[in-house]
Amino acid sequence: QWEFVACAGDDKTDEDMFRALRVMKRSVADKQPDGSNDHSSPHYFTITVGPSDKKSAALWHVTSSHKVVEALEMLANA
Repeated sequence: QWEFVACAGDDKTDEDMFRALRVMKRSVADKQPDGSNDHSSPHYFTITVGPSDKKSAALWHVTSSHKVVEALEMLANA
């Protein structure tokens, strides 16, 4: 089982990745091996790169690839 995933992308095709990860995370959180509902489900971060008005399935938005690095650094230090 994964504990942390960060996906970043700047293209329309990356939206499939963002949506798939959201579904996978929900599935993992809902179906624990022992049947319990574990609220410490894996952490995932979806990051789209582009203009501020860009519509995306990603939960985070940054305006440049440099900002992706900054976001990952912030997550690593959290």
